[in-house]
Amino acid sequence: MAFEIGEDLMPDEQKLKTRFKNRNRLGIVANILTIAKQGALKTHLMYKANLSYTMLRDYLKFLLDNGLLSESRYPEDRVTLYRTTEKGTRFLESYVALKDLAAPIIDKTPFAPSSAFERFPETGKPQIGNF
Repeated sequence: MAFEIGEDLMPDEQKLKTRFKNRNRLGIVANILTIAKQGALKTHLMYKANLSYTMLRDYLKFLLDNGLLSESRYPEDRVTLYRTTEKGTRFLESYVALKDLAAPIIDKTPFAPSSAFERFPETGKPQIGNF
């Protein structure tokens, strides 16, 4: 499964406004890798990243296939532990650096109306310039 920048997993009508706002795929990947830095169980990843089991399963497959996450199985305990790999750590560092670099652009407020747009005191209709 290939993930593209800015794609969403759910249709617009199913998006949930959570504490994570509207996350894109890169944000979700970064969130999973951050949680898995010290090692985490699938259940912990699912709850901490606020993902459904189906979504988590797809992301885990993608991360494992691309070497960003490793999987350690402990058959005697019937436990699988997921950890961020060195490649995953490099991805996180790059993601944070890019996010910091883009923050002023992304967080910028929309342009305020120009002072050239004034209103006629009598009519209240817009006047453009000083004509």
